[in-house]
Amino acid sequence: MEGFLAIAPDALSPLGGTPKDPNEGRMLIKKLDKQTTLNNYVAAVKYLKTLAISTGKVGVVGFCWGGAMANQLAANVPDLKAAVPYYGRQPVPEDVSRTSQVRQ
Repeated sequence: MEGFLAIAPDALSPLGGTPKDPNEGRMLIKKLDKQTTLNNYVAAVKYLKTLAISTGKVGVVGFCWGGAMANQLAANVPDLKAAVPYYGRQPVPEDVSRTSQVRQ
């Protein structure tokens, strides 16, 4: 659709990228440093905002592991406009208070 930007960071880049075998990918995800990975995704959100054609409004969508990452971004990016997790681990209760149901 016109008017939207997208970025799809590969969380497994530090480990050589996402392999073709999904089972191998699941094993590699377990080796990721959680805080470093979150920092990389927060950086991706910040990067989108810097683009000249960006409105600065960013939303995220994630499925399964990516859903957990969408939840983490909702708790760690104060000006995130939307987070759509399709299942995935929920943030810890103390982080939920940092999310907002409606962001203008």
